[in-house]
Amino acid sequence: MADQRPEDAPALDQLLASLGPADQMRAFYEARLGRLQEYDERHSAQLIPTLDAYFAAGRSLSAAAERLRTHRNTVLYRLRRIEELMQLRLRDPQVELELQVALRIQAALKR
Repeated sequence: MADQRPEDAPALDQLLASLGPADQMRAFYEARLGRLQEYDERHSAQLIPTLDAYFAAGRSLSAAAERLRTHRNTVLYRLRRIEELMQLRLRDPQVELELQVALRIQAALKR
């Protein structure tokens, strides 16, 4: 499916980067994904990249596994681990939106 965004419209990452202030964006990110980032750093668990791939693949386990070059069951295990660590449900629309925005904030802050 082709990108539905008009050519001259900014990407979400660009829009977020222009909004600032960076400290508020960083605080939003930390509140949503800080615990996972710390866990990834301590355990090399790849939870944040898995979450990003899962959302980018339209919540398809198989497509996320292909993006990550790993097995579908590995993706499923990691997603369950995320839910357990964060005490949330990834299928909750509000949770999904906030996590996706936090992932985009991370990308925007790296610019």
